[in-house]
Amino acid sequence: MNEQTMNIVKQLKDKLMLTGSADEIRKLIADAGGEIAAEDAEKILAEIRRDNAASGTDIDDDEMDAVAGGWSFPWIDGKATDGKDIGCWFSDYQNKNDAGYATNTCQDCKVTLRDKALHEKECPVCHKTYEDFLPPS
Repeated sequence: MNEQTMNIVKQLKDKLMLTGSADEIRKLIADAGGEIAAEDAEKILAEIRRDNAASGTDIDDDEMDAVAGGWSFPWIDGKATDGKDIGCWFSDYQNKNDAGYATNTCQDCKVTLRDKALHEKECPVCHKTYEDFLPPS
């Protein structure tokens, strides 16, 4: 999934949470100008259903198996230093690299990053490099 489509998914989060099928997910994203593979739409639907289950909404096991296909994707992979979510389709950051670069903070050491090179920052403590997650224009 490309960056444009990931941004569309984030923008459509509330609408996507109300969908009932992978086809509906694909249509919403296509109508907004994005492209998504059927497999990715099914993964998003599985995440939505897992989130609904966590919030107390009952989901039939057969329905979950039909879309999950045994694939495991964590709903949330923790919080960034600014308190936003890391690691899911709907999160503010896709991974720690994105969160670190965007917040200018090492997500492990919690210290301010320093410039390393164009579109790169480095933690002065652990020396982890964070790269800009947006393609240069």
